[in-house]
Amino acid sequence: SVSDYQFNDRISNLSFALSILIIIVCFLLVVINYNSLPPEIPQYLQRQWGAEQLAPRNMIWLQPGLLLVFFLTNYAISLFTMKNEPLTARILGGTILICSFMSLIALWNSMNLVISVKKKKKKWFI
Repeated sequence: SVSDYQFNDRISNLSFALSILIIIVCFLLVVINYNSLPPEIPQYLQRQWGAEQLAPRNMIWLQPGLLLVFFLTNYAISLFTMKNEPLTARILGGTILICSFMSLIALWNSMNLVISVKKKKKKWFI
């Protein structure tokens, strides 16, 4: 039954709750700032400097989208392992919390950088 798979662990519950809150903040950050982004944004940071790093701005959705998929996968695995392996559920909850927080920082920094450069360019040409 479904009640067999419900969490009774406060640590796991807190980890997953904070993770979903951070993921929502990531999506809101993109929604609020999407129109302020230039047509191309730096996305592929492992490539050589310049045009090879640029991607269309709709690729900004990739990071929060993959984070949501990662969250759902970890949450599903935790639901099935919680009863017999509570430590596994805690580790998965902690992992997604750390990944969510790091993703929020990376998304914030990249959007802040791109938007601030765009604003400086505007002021420069005025």
